[in-house]
Formats: sequence, C-alpha cells, structure tokens
Amino acid sequence: MNTLTDHALETSRQRGPIARLMAEAAALARRAIDAARAARAERRRARRLRRQIRLLAELDTRTLKDIGLHRAEIESVAAELGGDSARERRHAADNGSVAPLY
Repeated sequence: MNTLTDHALETSRQRGPIARLMAEAAALARRAIDAARAARAERRRARRLRRQIRLLAELDTRTLKDIGLHRAEIESVAAELGGDSARERRHAADNGSVAPLY
C-alpha cells in the first residue's frame, strides 16, 4: 500500500463506517489497477520474447552460425536478451580468447 492509501484508511477509522468502506474500496481499486498493470507488462514482455524467437528462427542456419548461434540456442538467447535469464553465453575467438557474444 502507498502512504496516501494508508493515510486515507487511518482518517476513515476516525470518521465512521461509511468513510472506512470508501477508503477500503479505494485501496482495493488501487490493488486491482496495480495487478492489471503488472499483467499488461507481463503480456508485453512475453510478446517481445515471442517476436525475438520468431525473428531468430527465420534466419537460415548459415547466418545463425555467422553470429555464433546454433538453432537449438534460439529460445535461450531470446530469454537472455529479454532479461529472463542470466547472460552466460560466451564465444571463443579464433585466437583462443573468450569474449562475451554480445
């Protein structure tokens, strides 16, 4: 709960049952709005992930190899780029050194 809602609830306790119900309804509405915003953000994140997977899957095998990926890694790379997984993928250079892929 935010401070404004806490204050409204405290004030309503001093004013009577109707004011308390109004404050509780406002707090419930705020929680519902927050839940709806979180659900919307999750849908956007999932849509971006599906788009990244689709775009990588459309690349031919040679192009994937050129950027250092195997077709089996597409979903995990998309998850890493979307922040759903830690970036642990590394790429070995021709000289034997290891550098991050991205």
